[in-house]
Amino acid sequence: VMSFAGSSRFGAGALTQSLVLPGPGRTFDLNGYGGGTQPNARRAALTSLVGASSSSLLHRAYAGMQADAFAVGARLSTLLSQAPSGSGAADADNPELSAAFGHLSGAMANDLARQLYQVAKMIKHRTTVGGDRHLFFVSLGGFDHHDNQLALHAPLMRTLGDSLAAFYRATQALGVAESVTAFTESDFGRTFKPNSSGGTDHAWGNEHLVIGGAVRGGASYGAYPSLLLGGPDEAGKDVWEFQGRWIPGLSVDQYAATLTRWFAPELGGRLTQILPNLDRFPTQDLGFMQA
Repeated sequence: VMSFAGSSRFGAGALTQSLVLPGPGRTFDLNGYGGGTQPNARRAALTSLVGASSSSLLHRAYAGMQADAFAVGARLSTLLSQAPSGSGAADADNPELSAAFGHLSGAMANDLARQLYQVAKMIKHRTTVGGDRHLFFVSLGGFDHHDNQLALHAPLMRTLGDSLAAFYRATQALGVAESVTAFTESDFGRTFKPNSSGGTDHAWGNEHLVIGGAVRGGASYGAYPSLLLGGPDEAGKDVWEFQGRWIPGLSVDQYAATLTRWFAPELGGRLTQILPNLDRFPTQDLGFMQA
């Protein structure tokens, strides 16, 4: 599990934690320790400490984690630093990805595109990365529009659309579009009714995007709300509550189960172990992923 958007709860569990990685052009090693490319007294001392034998369980556990961190840094540092020049010139190490992302210039000169560019490189160089299946977390913030939403929302959606399209083009260029699925998630939706500041407030039901070669795309899944304040999809019961906080037609459990069946089909009937509320819903597979 890797995050290009800082520490995240996504992918975190009792035994796992996301590996937080930097954006393109950034180094990934110990600062002031020789960059891992030349002998350095401080690095040598640290390596000696990590490699020292000990009867302490705590020491051995910490040393093992530190040794793993050194190994990951050595394996990924060069790969992570590869990037377009910044002047519109291609990334010489990954020209097909650079072209798909417009060399991270113009409309692609945004943080989400840079995060997804790193993901595309991890996919291309998956043999170097190691492992057989990967989860990547990226993030685009700024949607909490309690005011001036008309001016603020559209540019964010343009960034989201352009960046996801570039990422899909990159997976096509790599010939792995059938094996890569991108999906959105969010804390909450927005009210249908604007507030007095030209924005919207926190709500419930939301829409999400799922993109990839294995997606049965070009369709909407679930019933669309009636868009009627106080109507059958309204979460409120008193008039003052009628703001357009729609009751979801589908649950996050069903959404996650459908994606997980594609990603880890061997889980089979054990999905309820990780999604304990799944049995509360009549349909556990929403059908938007191909086998």
